[in-house]
Amino acid sequence: SNVILHPPVSYAESFEIARQAKICLNSSPFFRHGSHERILNAFMCGAVPLTTHNGFVDEFFQPGIDLISYTTGDYDHVNEQINELLSNEPKRRKMAALGRQKVLGGHTWDTRAKELLTFISKG
Repeated sequence: SNVILHPPVSYAESFEIARQAKICLNSSPFFRHGSHERILNAFMCGAVPLTTHNGFVDEFFQPGIDLISYTTGDYDHVNEQINELLSNEPKRRKMAALGRQKVLGGHTWDTRAKELLTFISKG
């Protein structure tokens, strides 16, 4: 009952939706060790991502601390996680702020561009 499914929207419109959301779903089961920009964008818009569990999430974020996650096919606890977070706005805001700090500290486009330039210059 807490989920709103939107029709396909433009990239710019997705930011407006994320700014209004408290939790943003990122379902990318094919990303085994990587991030989808929806995770990072959700944090930058003040929302907490609910995302598929993967190696990137484990390495850079802490499920239950700065985002919530689930294993593909195991959805038993998803509603519980959503309801807990929606019933505790201070906790939700804290999680979103912690994630935003991590994004700003190491996962911006500027950071990735510098990493690419470093990689390319070594090649």
